[in-house]
Parts: sequence; C-alpha cells; structure tokens
Amino acid sequence: MTKRTRKEFIDYNEYRDRGMAYKWDTAFAIGELQQGIKESSDESKRNLQRLPQQSIELIDFLLDQSMKYDKLLDVQLNESDEFGRVKPHVRGVCSGFLDRDTVIIGETYIDYTDIRHVSAVDFVKWSDMDIIDDPFNGIEIPKEIEEFCDAYFNDGEFLE
Repeated sequence: MTKRTRKEFIDYNEYRDRGMAYKWDTAFAIGELQQGIKESSDESKRNLQRLPQQSIELIDFLLDQSMKYDKLLDVQLNESDEFGRVKPHVRGVCSGFLDRDTVIIGETYIDYTDIRHVSAVDFVKWSDMDIIDDPFNGIEIPKEIEEFCDAYFNDGEFLE
C-alpha cells in the first residue's frame, strides 16, 4: 500500500494560495481579475475635484440661460458618497423648477440648496469640448423673449 502525502501550501509575501480547492481554478482567477479591473476603472472615474461654491445669483443666471437657450449644464452637488468622495456631476438642460426648491436638470430632480457649482458646456467641436464660465456672452436676446421670461418668473405667484 502506497502512502500519499498531502500537499501543503505555505504563505509567501502575504500571498495566500488557494491551492486545489476548485477544479477550474483559472476561471476563478479570471473572475477576480475582471472584478479588479472594474473596480479600478470605477475608481479612476471618481477622481473628481470639489469645485468652489458659487453665488446664488450666478447659479440663478446659468439656470435661467439654460432654460432660455437650451444649453447643457454640468452641475456639481454639495453631497459626498459613503467614502467622502465627490459624487459624479449631473449633466443636462435645465427644464424648470418643480417647486420653490427643486430644480429639474435633464431627468434628475435636484434640491436647489444642494447645488454647489454650475458650468455651462460649450460644444464647439467634439475634439475641443470645454467647460467655460459664460457661453452666453455675445448672444442677443430678442426683446419679446426677455419680456415674456421676466413676466413669467417675476409674477410673484407660487403654486404649492
């Protein structure tokens, strides 16, 4: 009768080998590799900087111009995720206000007090896309549109 010896795995440089626990060991390694790649790519997307808090007047101006001219906005919120990182920006056109303190950006409802920074996205060319402070500079507003918007937003009536 032959005596079998049991294979023993020794830890090396803080690496624990799983041994022959599974028949298809390489399939598990590929799955772990894919998970690691996914986590690292998600982390690189989340390396956002916290932008300075803008004044209420500037935020109002950019939201108003986005509604009038159908301009795309990039909105950073005053919120952090569970790890204390800056949440991804909300991108879209301002559709209006749901009530006094809820803004609709694209399909996202945002509490007005949560807005930290708003930037208008200027599309010059796909390869030269930049975020600039005032893309509305130099645009002439027809008098009728300006009067209508002023009358609409300054009538003093709020529906709740």
